[in-house]
Amino acid sequence: MHIDPWFLLCSKVVLESVLIDRGLKVLATGCPNLRKLGLVGGSELGLLNVAKESELLQKLELHKCSDCIFQGIAAFENVQILKLAGSVDRFFTSLVTDIGLTIVARGCRRLVKLELSGCEEGSFDGIKAIG
Repeated sequence: MHIDPWFLLCSKVVLESVLIDRGLKVLATGCPNLRKLGLVGGSELGLLNVAKESELLQKLELHKCSDCIFQGIAAFENVQILKLAGSVDRFFTSLVTDIGLTIVARGCRRLVKLELSGCEEGSFDGIKAIG
Protein backbone atom coordinates (compact mmCIF):
# COMPACT_ATOMS: atom_id res chain seq x y z
CA MET A 1 0.00 0.00 0.00
CA HIS A 2 1.42 3.38 -0.96
CA ILE A 3 0.11 6.81 -0.06
CA ASP A 4 2.17 9.51 -1.73
CA PRO A 5 3.41 11.98 0.94
CA TRP A 6 3.03 14.80 -1.59
CA PHE A 7 -0.68 14.02 -1.74
CA LEU A 8 -0.89 14.52 1.99
CA LEU A 9 1.05 17.78 1.81
CA CYS A 10 -0.88 19.19 -1.15
CA SER A 11 -4.31 18.18 0.11
CA LYS A 12 -3.57 19.49 3.62
CA VAL A 13 -4.62 16.17 5.09
CA VAL A 14 -2.86 15.78 8.41
CA LEU A 15 -3.13 12.54 10.30
CA GLU A 16 -2.47 12.55 14.01
CA SER A 17 0.27 10.26 15.33
CA VAL A 18 -2.33 8.21 17.21
CA LEU A 19 -4.15 7.39 13.95
CA ILE A 20 -0.90 6.58 12.17
CA ASP A 21 0.11 4.30 15.06
CA ARG A 22 -3.21 2.44 14.89
CA GLY A 23 -2.76 1.96 11.17
CA LEU A 24 0.78 0.70 11.69
CA LYS A 25 -0.44 -1.82 14.25
CA VAL A 26 -3.06 -3.15 11.83
CA LEU A 27 -0.52 -3.24 9.00
CA ALA A 28 2.07 -5.06 11.11
CA THR A 29 -0.45 -7.62 12.37
CA GLY A 30 -1.80 -8.29 8.88
CA CYS A 31 1.55 -8.29 7.08
CA PRO A 32 4.12 -10.13 9.23
CA ASN A 33 6.38 -10.64 6.18
CA LEU A 34 6.66 -6.92 5.50
CA ARG A 35 10.06 -6.15 3.94
CA LYS A 36 9.84 -2.40 3.21
CA LEU A 37 8.11 0.48 4.98
CA GLY A 38 7.99 4.19 4.18
CA LEU A 39 6.34 6.51 6.67
CA VAL A 40 5.59 10.19 7.21
CA GLY A 41 4.86 10.89 10.86
CA GLY A 42 4.03 8.30 13.48
CA SER A 43 5.57 7.76 16.86
CA GLU A 44 7.94 5.47 18.70
CA LEU A 45 5.03 3.28 19.81
CA GLY A 46 3.87 2.73 16.22
CA LEU A 47 7.37 1.76 15.12
CA LEU A 48 7.77 -0.59 18.09
CA ASN A 49 4.54 -2.36 17.08
CA VAL A 50 5.81 -2.85 13.54
CA ALA A 51 9.25 -4.01 14.71
CA LYS A 52 7.64 -6.57 17.02
CA GLU A 53 5.44 -8.08 14.29
CA SER A 54 7.61 -7.58 11.18
CA GLU A 55 10.98 -9.05 12.07
CA LEU A 56 11.94 -9.48 8.40
CA LEU A 57 11.74 -5.75 7.56
CA GLN A 58 14.87 -4.78 5.63
CA LYS A 59 14.20 -1.25 4.37
CA LEU A 60 12.81 1.61 6.46
CA GLU A 61 12.23 5.15 5.19
CA LEU A 62 11.02 7.81 7.63
CA HIS A 63 10.12 11.43 7.00
CA LYS A 64 9.56 14.04 9.71
CA CYS A 65 11.64 11.97 12.09
CA SER A 66 13.39 13.22 15.20
CA ASP A 67 15.29 11.82 18.17
CA CYS A 68 12.03 11.03 20.00
CA ILE A 69 11.38 7.99 17.75
CA PHE A 70 14.85 6.48 17.57
CA GLN A 71 14.15 3.78 20.17
CA GLY A 72 11.44 2.59 17.80
CA ILE A 73 13.86 2.58 14.87
CA ALA A 74 16.48 0.72 16.89
CA ALA A 75 13.97 -2.10 17.47
CA PHE A 76 14.33 -3.10 13.79
CA GLU A 77 17.28 -5.42 14.32
CA ASN A 78 17.30 -6.75 10.74
CA VAL A 79 16.93 -3.45 8.89
CA GLN A 80 19.66 -3.06 6.26
CA ILE A 81 18.65 0.19 4.54
CA LEU A 82 17.58 3.21 6.55
CA LYS A 83 16.53 6.55 5.05
CA LEU A 84 15.86 9.41 7.45
CA ALA A 85 14.52 12.83 6.49
CA GLY A 86 14.53 15.31 9.32
CA SER A 87 13.52 18.45 7.45
CA VAL A 88 12.71 19.34 3.88
CA ASP A 89 12.69 22.90 2.50
CA ARG A 90 10.13 24.62 4.72
CA PHE A 91 7.67 21.70 4.64
CA PHE A 92 8.70 20.33 8.00
CA THR A 93 11.56 20.57 10.45
CA SER A 94 12.56 17.92 12.97
CA LEU A 95 15.65 17.36 15.03
CA VAL A 96 17.99 14.42 14.39
CA THR A 97 21.10 14.51 16.58
CA ASP A 98 24.14 12.38 17.35
CA ILE A 99 22.27 10.93 20.33
CA GLY A 100 19.53 9.59 18.06
CA LEU A 101 22.04 8.21 15.56
CA THR A 102 23.90 6.46 18.42
CA ILE A 103 20.64 4.83 19.55
CA VAL A 104 20.10 3.57 15.99
CA ALA A 105 23.67 2.24 15.89
CA ARG A 106 23.10 0.14 19.00
CA GLY A 107 19.92 -1.49 17.69
CA CYS A 108 20.36 -1.75 13.92
CA ARG A 109 23.46 -3.93 13.76
CA ARG A 110 22.83 -5.16 10.20
CA LEU A 111 22.64 -1.68 8.71
CA VAL A 112 24.56 -1.45 5.42
CA LYS A 113 23.13 1.76 3.96
CA LEU A 114 22.14 4.97 5.71
CA GLU A 115 20.72 8.03 3.96
CA LEU A 116 20.29 11.23 5.94
CA SER A 117 18.41 14.22 4.57
CA GLY A 118 17.77 17.38 6.53
CA CYS A 119 19.53 16.04 9.62
CA GLU A 120 21.64 19.12 10.30
CA GLU A 121 22.27 18.34 13.97
CA GLY A 122 23.86 14.96 13.24
CA SER A 123 27.64 15.15 13.00
CA PHE A 124 30.77 13.01 12.82
CA ASP A 125 30.12 11.42 16.24
CA GLY A 126 26.69 10.07 15.24
CA ILE A 127 27.96 8.77 11.90
CA LYS A 128 31.00 7.24 13.62
CA ALA A 129 28.75 5.35 16.05
CA ILE A 130 26.87 3.82 13.13
CA GLY A 131 30.09 2.98 11.30
